[in-house]
This record gives sequence, C-alpha cells and structure tokens, in this order.
Amino acid sequence: MKAFMKIKTGYETFLSYYSSAGALLIAALMCVITFDVVARTFFNYSFQGTAEIVANSIVAIAFMQFAYCLAVGKHVRTTIIYDKANEKAKLYLDLFSYLIGFCVFVILIHPALEVFLAAVSSGEFEGEGALRIPTWPTKLAIFIGYVTLLIEYVIHILDTIFKIAGKNQEVKV
Repeated sequence: MKAFMKIKTGYETFLSYYSSAGALLIAALMCVITFDVVARTFFNYSFQGTAEIVANSIVAIAFMQFAYCLAVGKHVRTTIIYDKANEKAKLYLDLFSYLIGFCVFVILIHPALEVFLAAVSSGEFEGEGALRIPTWPTKLAIFIGYVTLLIEYVIHILDTIFKIAGKNQEVKV
C-alpha cells in the first residue's frame, strides 16, 4: 500500500509540472497574440502564422492539462445522483466512471499513436508561405495526454478499489 501511495504522489507531482508547462505555453501564446495585435494596430504588420501557432498550441495545452485536472478532481461532474448517494455508493459510482474513462482511452490511444507517427513520417504541417508549423508536436501532446490520462485512470481505479476494501487513506498532493 505504501508503494502505491508513493507512486500516486510522485505521478501527481509529475502531472503538476506537466500541467505547469501547459500554463507556460499559455503565457507564450499570450505574448504571440499581443505582439500580433500590436503589430497590426500600430505598424500595419501581421505576424505570419499566429493563427496556426494558436490553433496547434491550444490543443496541445488542453491535453497537457487534462490528466492533472483528473488527478485533483476538478473535472466537471453531474451530481444529481451522486449527491444523493451514500459514501459506499459514491465509491462504486466513481469506480464505474473511472472504468469507463479507462476503456475510452484504451480505445483512443492506438489511433492517436498512429496519427502522430503518420504526421512525423509524412512531414505534415499547417500554414503556407513564410511560416509552416509542423503538426507532430501537437499530435505528440495528444498522445502523451492520452497516456497520462490512462495512467491516472488506473491510479484512480486502484485507489477506489482500496477505499472500497477499506485499505486506503486519502493522500493530498
């Protein structure tokens, strides 16, 4: 049990850093967008590729932060039934939802890897002219996002099973 808790805590720490990297990308996007707006407004010049950079970065940022959001329990939840359930029923509802999430990402992970590998091998890019943005970093972020979510679902499933069995204490990161 102690080994599982160490793995869980360490993985959630990793996810917090990975999510923070996504937050830094948000700051970088803010600078790119601001530069483009200022350049257009005052110098009648546009920064080539802003739309492509933003479009690819937003997707990457989202997938960099999904697993941490799950780890800290901040995903949107419909609570109509959940709030009326007792503690034991809540654990079973949680387990059911984690199993569904796990199954979804098991199904999605292989196609995401194929899409990433195809983007790398074909040299796929977005944009024309002065700035061509390769799409493989975004597709890699999506794949890594799926992997991190899958691992987080496994941790949640095991954690919930331990709670149902009465062998787990809550650990906050």
